[in-house]
Formats: sequence, structure tokens, C-alpha cells
Amino acid sequence: MPYTDSCQTWRMTRCALLLAAASLVAGCGGASHPKPVKDTTFPGWIVVADGHKVHYDCRGQGSPTVVFLNGWGADSTSWSTVLARIGRLTRACEYDRLGTGVTGIYSQLPDSPRDAHDQVRELEQLLRNGEIDAPYVVVGHSWGGGLARLYAGTHDDVKAVVLVDSVSPGQDEALRGVLPPQPSDPLSSPENLAWEKSLAEAGTVRSLGSRPLVVITAGNDFGSEPRFFPIWSRLQARLAALSSDTVHVLARTSTHVVQTDEPGIVSAGVRAAVLAVRRDTRLPSCGSIFGADARDRKCLTSGG
Repeated sequence: MPYTDSCQTWRMTRCALLLAAASLVAGCGGASHPKPVKDTTFPGWIVVADGHKVHYDCRGQGSPTVVFLNGWGADSTSWSTVLARIGRLTRACEYDRLGTGVTGIYSQLPDSPRDAHDQVRELEQLLRNGEIDAPYVVVGHSWGGGLARLYAGTHDDVKAVVLVDSVSPGQDEALRGVLPPQPSDPLSSPENLAWEKSLAEAGTVRSLGSRPLVVITAGNDFGSEPRFFPIWSRLQARLAALSSDTVHVLARTSTHVVQTDEPGIVSAGVRAAVLAVRRDTRLPSCGSIFGADARDRKCLTSGG
């Protein structure tokens, strides 16, 4: 999504607890500790990945494992409702990248830019060191969608992808003059992320082959800017074309953070992806997954 994600506000609800948790840093093992350590302050675990401590939490049992990826500058709290629901179906995990959420207390950002490849490396090592078993279904919101695209395109153990109002390479040029530009200095942006470079890196993945792909688009973004939605819709349709097995749904009334506004829609999409992987089948039709078109949803591709 253009500019920093609106779901950053979720972080404010945890500030006092995050400060109280700072004392845990010294007690959770050295930077080279190879095994996960139970977090005694927050639900979940701490593990070293890419040379720093990362906080993550998993629920449920089963295969494939669903991995949720947050938006730019956002923490994992926006996934709580969807995580609980999917955790009743299979193993489901969320985590905070370096510079966000609980991880932002346990590990400090370096005084240098980071990019999508750095975040892919962090995720890769998190999954390995945290003993989070493949195969995976990656679910990415906003910038997390760009990261999910890059990770899936470079890792064969990802068997399905769900993109929730995801960023799209080329969006900055397409939306120039419609929304404010992104910060040009990575060190003044969330996660020290080199935005243009990272978006271009995600764009190097031009196909997901025949892996199940569910695209969920918010229908109520920047409603005061009438030029935004037609452009965003075209970009979202381009994402849906990344796979030959795609279902695309519009969450008509949802803002950008669809997982909090319409957790039922996101949960249904993730569930369909999990079952397609588990059964080694194509996705069912959009109507079978999300129900008939209604006030809050509309199928944009039929699937099936």
C-alpha cells in the first residue's frame, strides 16, 4: 500500500508492555543462541535470525504451515483474529520483522538501509531456526504481500500464496500525483526500508506458476481520492495474473487493513489455499470460497 501502513496504529496499544519487556533481552540468550526461547512477557517465542532476535508466535497443528507477513512498519497484532481461526485448521505463525513490534524492542535496526532481500533472509532463517516446518502458505498484507511474492518466487517450499491488498511493482509511477510520494531516505522510513529498491526486487518475480493464489482487494481505500481506486484495481488484477490458479475477490466495504475489517473474508481465502495444498487440488470457485456476491464482497475472477 502506498505510504506507511495504517495498521501501524496497532503498535501503540503495546507500547507500555514493550518497555516492560526490555529486561527480557539480556535473559533470552546471546545473539548466537541457535534455539527458540519462550517469551515470558508476550505470547510466543524469540529466536535468532539474520543475526538478531526475532519474536514470533504460532498456533495450532498440521500441514501446511501458514505464515503471516505484516505491512510496512506494522506489527503482527492485526492478524490476531485470523491467526486464531486458521490455527484451528493447521499450524499458523505470525512474526515481527526487524524494526517492528516486539522484535523492535529485542533488536535494534542498524544505521544502514535494508531491502527486500534482507527481509527474505530474516524470514528464511526464522523458519529454519524457529523450527517452523514446511511446506508453507504465505499470507502477505500490503508490503507483506510484496515480500510474500519475492519469498514464494525464490523458495519452492511455498505451495500457495494469499495477497491481502498487496503492493504491486509499478504502483509508485501509476499513482504519482494521486498520493504523496514515499520517503526518499530509507533511514527516515519504517524498518529503514529502501522502498523503491525493495519494490523492484519483489517485481523480479513475474510468475508463481500454477501455485494457488488468492488475491483480496480492499474496496474502501482512500475514498476521498476518486482517482485512486481505478488505478489500484488494475494493479491488483495484475497481481492476480501471477498464477494460472487464481481467485480474486473485492472486499467492498473494507479499508486497507482487510484482516481487521473483514477477518472472515481473509480467513476464507487462507482456508481455501490451505485445503488446496493439503488435497493437491486447484482452488475452488470464488463463489465456493467467499459465497455469493453481497454488500461486503464481490468475486472478480471465478476460479475453479
